[in-house]
Order: sequence, then structure tokens, then C-alpha cells
Amino acid sequence: MSRAGKKGLSFFLVILFFWSVPFLQAQDWTYTVRPGDNLWTLSERYLSSMRYWRKLQELNHISDPKKLLPGTRLKIPMAWLKIQAKPVKVLAVSGEVFFQSTDDGERKPLIVGGLLRIKDAVRTGANSSVTFVFADGSRLLLQADSFLEFDVIQAYGETGMVDSRIRLKKGRLQTEINREDGPGTHFEIHSPGAMTSVRGTELRVASDPERGISTTEVLKGRVDVLAAGKIQSVSAGFGTVVKVGEPPSLPSMLLQAPNLKGLPEQMRQLPLRFIWPKLVAARGYRVQLSKNASFDVLNFDKTVKKAELILSDLPQGSYVMRVSGIDNLGLEGFNALHHFLFELPPLPPKPVQKAPAPPVIRALSKPPLLVSPKPDDVVDSEIPEFEWEAVLKANFYRFQVAAQAHFFSPILDIHDFSKRKIQISELLKPGVYYWRVAAADSSGKYGLFSRSQTFKVRAKASRLMLLESHIKETQIQVHWQGGQTDERFQVQLAHDIAFRSLVDEQEFTTTGASLDRPLAGLYYLRVRAITPEGMAGEFSMAKSIEVPSTFCCSSFLFFLAGIVAIL
Repeated sequence: MSRAGKKGLSFFLVILFFWSVPFLQAQDWTYTVRPGDNLWTLSERYLSSMRYWRKLQELNHISDPKKLLPGTRLKIPMAWLKIQAKPVKVLAVSGEVFFQSTDDGERKPLIVGGLLRIKDAVRTGANSSVTFVFADGSRLLLQADSFLEFDVIQAYGETGMVDSRIRLKKGRLQTEINREDGPGTHFEIHSPGAMTSVRGTELRVASDPERGISTTEVLKGRVDVLAAGKIQSVSAGFGTVVKVGEPPSLPSMLLQAPNLKGLPEQMRQLPLRFIWPKLVAARGYRVQLSKNASFDVLNFDKTVKKAELILSDLPQGSYVMRVSGIDNLGLEGFNALHHFLFELPPLPPKPVQKAPAPPVIRALSKPPLLVSPKPDDVVDSEIPEFEWEAVLKANFYRFQVAAQAHFFSPILDIHDFSKRKIQISELLKPGVYYWRVAAADSSGKYGLFSRSQTFKVRAKASRLMLLESHIKETQIQVHWQGGQTDERFQVQLAHDIAFRSLVDEQEFTTTGASLDRPLAGLYYLRVRAITPEGMAGEFSMAKSIEVPSTFCCSSFLFFLAGIVAIL
């Protein structure tokens, strides 16, 4: 595409965006009154400021703000509603998936449960995928070799309206959109040269920047595709192709789903071979395998030219196969599903072999007496210290730690240790362990092991990072990152950075909190995680916030006017 063409497209999209903003703000959201509602509760729940309640009363001609008739429909301007940033949650990850945060710009691996925010970017490697879930429950599957950026992810308070805008710079994605009617509800997918505005519930979008081509395939609902100043509506069962600098192609009917009814439901040997009837207009097929019908994780995702798939290797288990035909335009058609079980026949049983007895020569009759950790002790350190009582005439000790009571494969096995205390250097993961000690005399012959004792290494609390804080009229809103779903979070607000003079201290179960707004001045915020067992982690780095005075210019003018009136 020429430089002039790119500038023209960018200018058109900018004009379209700024034209749509005042149009959206001028629209109204309609709320149906429920029993127990009044103007104050509605304003507190949905509006960005309590000062709008009188305007809401005037706009809807309400005589008594305390008594609202259930079933009444109230008009609420979009500009008055609360707007909150809503992070996208990582539901499933397969393979190598990385994200780059706007906070520090570092490239980090993406993990299940992670949160992504505005302007965060995600890359998937070969044979990799990731599934996201948005604030309204919508899902997005990003496939292999893709690059995605989140432009806008926000919600209008508790209205159910969510505004999501993403940028697919490379690769392929599939979405299942949960639509909530309302003027603030958007789901837009931008790709090079095109913008897809979702009105449907299930679609696919692909972007090939090297060829300058984007495709959109609608399986349910309807979408509008904008390119080169032209808008093309695409209904369910159709797709469109966009070349950079050109308008969208006319909708083309998607290929029907292949017939997979004749495929085997149980397979017991390799290689696995699946053959299905050809689709007349298909030049190829996309085949995907997953452990469940939701396809949150793709265990296999490839395109094949023929109506068959041969796998020389696959882990045993139950799978769902999803196949779609690809036409000459590169559009993928409707999906066909097939459930199958791959299970190899069991191997003949091996002769039972007893575990070899430990090489212990019982020279000393009395084993050491274990002191600490005591039986069933819970330790907070990943490198705990162990102690036992000395044995008479013992020169050395043998110390063992194992994950199983039989000690066939001990995690630690230390010989010829002369002291009766040991601080291990190998980190122990959270869990239950067994430990025991044997003593040796001057000849080096070991006696009986002590009776083993169990202990538990407790999981450490997460290290959190404060992300942002917003000062509202009556509250301070705080958000952080890094916690686990079963942890609770302690937030502290203080006058001093040493947190000796606390103003507020509360615990929450979500990664966001609202504190009462204090008087004007400089304050400090910090947060830490607490595990279900009550173990508190380290506090995050303190964040300073300046709370401005609520005394405003208009109040000062009223004050002067009063003095003048008195004089």
C-alpha cells in the first residue's frame, strides 16, 4: 500500500473515531426500575458522580425521588455513567506465549490466571495458543504465530455494557461474544487495513501482514467490516476478504461442515489415521484437537491439503477433533466435531521386584531421636533446619528427606555428616515430606534409621505489585497484580512511608479495593497477600498519593459573596 493510501486510511479511522465519541456520549442507556430502587441508590450504583441525581430527576420528570414505580424505564445519558478499566483474564495457555506490559516494557511468559490491561501486547509461538475471557464473559482464542494488542478494555459500571477493542497485527483468532444490549457495548477487531465491528456471537479473524490480506468469517450473528472508507455487512454463514488499501470483498458463502460421522470413536494403535469425505470446493482443511469441546487449549492445530489426517504420535486420552474446509479465497467454513478415545493396549505386566534394602549395617543399636521439625510440623521456610539428639559413640550421621514414606527415592540423602544439625541448601516445594536419620560408629558402619517423621512446607504468599490508584470524590480506588485466587489481600494507607501512622487498613478478596477518601495531604499505599493458612507475604513497594483539597474556587466565591452581602 502506498504512503498516501496509508495516510488516507489512518485519517479516515481517526475521523470516524472522533465522530463516534460525541455520538456515543449523546446516547442514552435505558434502565428498568426494580422494587426498592430510588434515585440515590441508582446514582451510587451506576453514575460517576452523585451530583447527577438531580439532573436524572429532571430528565425523567420524576416527582418523588424516593418512590420509583417498578417497571418504569429511565433514560440515563452515557456521559454520566461510571467507566472502569476491566482487565482481560488468561483462561488457558498452551506452548510458548509471551506478553509485553506497558508498565515496564519487559517480555514475560503468560500464565493461567494472569491479567492483561490496555496496551498490553501478546505473542504466541509455533504450536502455541492462549484463551482469554473478558469482563462480560466473552472468550477469545489466539492461535499460533499471532500478535495481538489490547486497545480498549473497559466497562460502564454495573450496567453490563463492555467496550472491548483489540488489534490483531498478525495471525488468527476465534471469538465467542456475549452481547449485552446497550449503546456502550462494543467489540472491535482491528487488523492491517480493516476494522471488524462485531454484532454477532461467533466469528474468526485472520491477518497476514506480509501479503496485506485480512479475512473475517462469521459463524453466528453479524459483523460490519470497514476498509478503505467502505463498510460491508457480513451475516452468519458468510465471510469477506480485505486487501490493504481496498474495500472489503462482497460476502462469500462459507463452506459447509465436513461429514465426520464415519470416523472411528476409539483407536488403539499408531499411526492414527482419519479420512473423511471431500468437500467439492475445498482446497484444504484446518484440523484442531482439544481435550474438551470448548477448545480453550489447542493440543493440535494444522492445515492439510487432503481430506485426511495421519498422526504418528499423540498422548493417550479423550479428544475432540474440529475440522473446517478452506475455500479458494482462504476463507474457512463451518466446523464439524468428532469425539474419539486414543488408548493403547496395556503392556504385559512386569515381574514384581522388591525395593532393594538400604545398605545399612546395624552396628549401633540405638537410632537418633529426632528433635525438629516435630511430627506434622508446618514450616514456612523452603530450606528448613533439622536437628536430632546425639547418639553415644556415633561419629557420623546419614540424613534423608523423601516425598514418600518408603524412602525408595529420597530427595536428599547426605552421608558422613558429623554434626546433629543441618540446614539444607536445596529448595523444597510446598507439600508434605518425611525425614529420618541413622548413626555410624568410628568404623563407618551405620545402625538403624530413626522412625520417620512428617512435616509440611507451607506455600509462601504472592509478592504483589501496585499498578494504579485513582482518587474519586469520596473514595480512593486501588488496583494491584500478582495474587492467587485463594489468597486475601491486606491494604494499608498511612501518613508516613514507614507506615507507623496508619490511616486505614482493610482486607479484600479481589485484586482491587476502594478506601474512604481521607483529608487533603500526602499519603502512602501498600498491599500484601495472605495465604489461606494465614501466612502473610512481603508488602509491595509503597506508592505515594497526593489527595487534593476539596475546597474549590466556586465555594470561595460564594464565601466572598456572603461577606459582601453582610457589609
